[in-house]
Amino acid sequence: LLLQFQEARIIDKFISNDASSRLGPLMKLRKKKESQVDDLLEELIRNQDFRGIKEFLEPFASSKDQMKQQKFEKWSNKIDSSLSNTFEKINRDLERPVSDEICQSIVKQLTILEQARSELSPCKLQRKISSMKFRIGQKFNTFVNTFHTHHRNMNFKGMGINC
Repeated sequence: LLLQFQEARIIDKFISNDASSRLGPLMKLRKKKESQVDDLLEELIRNQDFRGIKEFLEPFASSKDQMKQQKFEKWSNKIDSSLSNTFEKINRDLERPVSDEICQSIVKQLTILEQARSELSPCKLQRKISSMKFRIGQKFNTFVNTFHTHHRNMNFKGMGINC
């Protein structure tokens, strides 16, 4: 539609600048909307809120326009960086002694990763998440087994102290 308006400018001299007067506001509105989308994507990535981000990124990913491709690459790199930070947080938490705070932090980070996996390219992220879940399982499996052993033996003191 904008291309038609731009082409209309050529013959606009004959129809008293009607198309030109409409084209300016449309171009400003379009730039404003693009800026709002940019700001929204930046905020979603910064907050690690990946719900619905796919809908905003798909037009840029499939576009032939070089500028849109560059924006897509920029956002993809920011998302990768953000998710790398999330994996690093989980790794740091796994190195610390187990506590309620650590468990809540790991669950929160895994929720972010699962949300990102469901919205973004699942293959690459799925392998990393599976590997991370395996590490988490190894870390907590000994505690769960110890708890079950004390529970079976009705050793409530052991359940509280050793777990």
